[in-house]
This record gives sequence, C-alpha cells and structure tokens, in this order.
Amino acid sequence: MAGGPNGQERSPRNENVNGCNNSGNSNCIPPGSARFDRGATSGQNGGLLFGWLPSVRVCLPLSATLLRAWTVQLSPSGQVHHEWEVSTEKPLSNVEIVWKALGGNRRSGKVFFAGQALGSGQHTLPGPGLYEMSFFVQWPEGGRQLLSQRTVRWQTPFHLEGRRLFLSSATEGYCKVYDTQGRLLLQAALHPHQTLEWDLSTWPAGFYLLETQEGAYRFGLAD
Repeated sequence: MAGGPNGQERSPRNENVNGCNNSGNSNCIPPGSARFDRGATSGQNGGLLFGWLPSVRVCLPLSATLLRAWTVQLSPSGQVHHEWEVSTEKPLSNVEIVWKALGGNRRSGKVFFAGQALGSGQHTLPGPGLYEMSFFVQWPEGGRQLLSQRTVRWQTPFHLEGRRLFLSSATEGYCKVYDTQGRLLLQAALHPHQTLEWDLSTWPAGFYLLETQEGAYRFGLAD
C-alpha cells in the first residue's frame, strides 16, 4: 500500500495564515460558523502496488582461459612446429589447430594434440602458400574455444612451370635432385639472387627429391 498526497491545512479567511488571504484560495474556510474551525482538506486516495518483488541478478565469474604464448616455426620443407602455454582453471581435452590456405588452392585441415596447458606438436602443410592458423582448446564436456589466429607463409626456393624447374636462393648453397631410388640426377651450386633453370622434358613422370642447404622438397612430374 502506498499513500496519496497530503491534504491542505485550512484557515479562516482574513487571518492571512497558511496563504489564506481572502483571495479565494482553496485552503480557505468559507464564511460561516465553520470559519472558527480549523482543519484540513482530505488527502487523495492511496494506490496499491501489485507484484512488487526484489529483482536479484547473480553474476558468476567466468573461468578465464587465456593463451599466454604460441610460437609457430615453419621449416623450408613445410613442417610446422607449435609450442604453446594456456592459462586455464578448467581441464583441457584437446588442443586443436586448424589451418586454411588463403588464395587460390583453398586447402584446409586440422590437427589435434593432447590437452596440455604447456605443450608442443608438429604437422606438415600440403604445399607452399599463405595459411591462416587458428588455435582452439576443447573441453571434456564438449565445445571448444578459439584463443588466437595468425597467418604463416610457406615459400620454397623452387617452382615448376610445366617441365621447367626454376631454383633460386638468398644465400650461397647447393642443390641436388634424386629419383625415388636415390640416384643423383642433377646437382649445382647456388649463388645469392641468382635463378637457375633446368629443362626436365626428357625425365620420366614420377616423383623426385630436391635437396638444398635449406631443406628437402618433394615434387612430381606428370605425363
């Protein structure tokens, strides 16, 4: 229950009390026997308040999961080595790393590692290019949370145009090409900012291994 506004105190006219100054104010008692009575006008009716309940909202602190460190090392052969440190109050079931190629080929994939807050793992990319890496953690009760994203670029010192092999290097080095039986088919010295070119049109179709001072690379020749 809530009360209404208070009433007005009433005074006889000509007494100039409480604002009653013979001007017909609403708080003046009209002439007559009642002018010697003092009183007050009645107050207004009160109102009922229905359904009044206190509103209580409980805010529970969320368990913060943060990626404190994530290093990505990419070798010339396309092998990616990850090291990470996750700060969390909850146990992890898995660490998931998703990679997606940016550009023309649109290749993508994912790898899973044991759910360790401090851990490492490695995998191999399918080919040269620019990739977006996403770091997820997974929970035992289901679901996953994205903690970070980054891009990495895998560049090789060579490329094929049909049956022509082009090879370059930023440093002094060497190159050797082997067939699947380990036979040495080609070798040459590499010099900075120099591009070497070979015509492989007479080579049989199949896979070959190119070895340089930076790493080993597998490539194939089609019929």
